[in-house]
Amino acid sequence: MPGQKHHYIPEFYLKQWAGPDGRLCEYARPYGKVKPQMKHPGATGYVRGLYTLKGVPSELEDAFENRFLSIADGTAAIALRIMLDDGKIPPMREKWAWVRFILTLIHRNPEGVERNFAKMKAYFDGGRVKELLKDYDKMKQQNDPPTAEEWLEKNRDRVTEISKLEVMTNLMQSELVGNRLLRMHWRLGRFENLKHSILTSDRPIIMTNGLKADDSHMVIALSPQHILVIAATEKIAMEVTRMPALEIVQTWNDRMARQARKFVYGITDQHLRFVENRLGQKIAWSPFE
Repeated sequence: MPGQKHHYIPEFYLKQWAGPDGRLCEYARPYGKVKPQMKHPGATGYVRGLYTLKGVPSELEDAFENRFLSIADGTAAIALRIMLDDGKIPPMREKWAWVRFILTLIHRNPEGVERNFAKMKAYFDGGRVKELLKDYDKMKQQNDPPTAEEWLEKNRDRVTEISKLEVMTNLMQSELVGNRLLRMHWRLGRFENLKHSILTSDRPIIMTNGLKADDSHMVIALSPQHILVIAATEKIAMEVTRMPALEIVQTWNDRMARQARKFVYGITDQHLRFVENRLGQKIAWSPFE
């Protein structure tokens, strides 16, 4: 039986690229050529069972999607509406929700999930059993194996799956990264009468290699006409948003198509040749990849 749809590019975000009929243009290269398809936002950017935990009670199988991401996306959607409808940086509660959303976008994609799972598996396969279960003798139940090593060997898969939920949640609520983003300078950019609208993709953020430098910044498209710049200094934020509209859109769309792993999204198929020449390059897009 197919698993639950787990969207790594949330539907509420992609809806900004949907036309009057509720559909957007999905560019993908399933075989040789890029194929544009008009789809509803809920019909793309997902993998069935991407976050499903195995070997756990049924109520926990889709807990990451149902108990964490759905709530995180819901509060981020409120922040997005403030930025698009009111043209304002959200107040602190919604601003934090948007920061958390950015962190989910970095880690929730299929490659991010696989990367973090591999790290956890290496941890449990390594020589840290005694550190992990140092109080085993005090905690073990009557029917448990005599040693921590034996218990972990018997329960390794279940422990790893539950730990995946915990680790992914912690990554997406990182206080260190989150507080850094909150302290940075946020600035909205809006572009009217564009010949070519702004694209997005399954890697929808452009960022510098790290956030500690004076010129560090990240940019995310909010809609086909809007961007959000989060920069270390007000000067950098202003420089980015004050670039000529044509230059911003060309630079942005080039990166969106080149750093996409599978999907690029637009309003229509007008970018077909542009995307055809770039999709599949899979250039580095974040310090985590």
